[in-house]
Amino acid sequence: MKPAVEVPIILSKPIDAKYGQSFGQDFSYTMPDGTYIPSFYGQWGMDGHGGMDYPAATGTPIYAPCDLWVDNYLPNETYGDNLWAYSDVWEGKDGKEYRMEMVFAHLDRKYIEKKQVKRGEQIAISGNSGFPKTSTGPHLHWGVRLQSRNKGGSWVRVDGDNGYRGYFNQYLITQDMFKLMKTNDSPDVYAIDEIENKKHRICNEFTLKMGQTTRLFPLKIETVPTLATFENGMEMMLTPMD
Repeated sequence: MKPAVEVPIILSKPIDAKYGQSFGQDFSYTMPDGTYIPSFYGQWGMDGHGGMDYPAATGTPIYAPCDLWVDNYLPNETYGDNLWAYSDVWEGKDGKEYRMEMVFAHLDRKYIEKKQVKRGEQIAISGNSGFPKTSTGPHLHWGVRLQSRNKGGSWVRVDGDNGYRGYFNQYLITQDMFKLMKTNDSPDVYAIDEIENKKHRICNEFTLKMGQTTRLFPLKIETVPTLATFENGMEMMLTPMD
């Protein structure tokens, strides 16, 4: 599920943990009394998982995936202890103002009060709250959706009827979506999809948006981060390599 509008902010992974359940997945199960539930997320009116999960031990730090305004800490039955935050505002191609709304769920506890934070600052501590109804074990659930500012100045949800209550697959705008690699016997550059474990041929040459062209690999990148546009039209954020 792509975001409904172009998002100019590239996200970082908010926790040092491997990917668990990805966006859009669903499953059925049978309750102890024999009742068959055909769709776990259907109970909340969703077509599937509205976010990304990262299995992590209770106490694992959670960091801001971009510059954020950390707002409400709102414990509830669905998300357990959870934190809500908002990205910087940008102007879309349609002239409207947009921002991302994020939820960090199943926390052990919050780490900071309401405040503005920079990318990489710690904002919470992961846990297993919400168990046993909605948390299947210690992990972070991270959900992202879009909001736009209406004529009255209020923020409203974008694409709320997309089957996921407006949540979209933030993996598509996460910096570590792909890892670049090059085989020793070929000039071609490939990308490895971390979740699906698929290898994609990108090209043997690519042009950076700043106008530079290179065949060198590893790349020497001076700007952090650098947005590269590949021959197949895919864009990727690149960071310096040691």
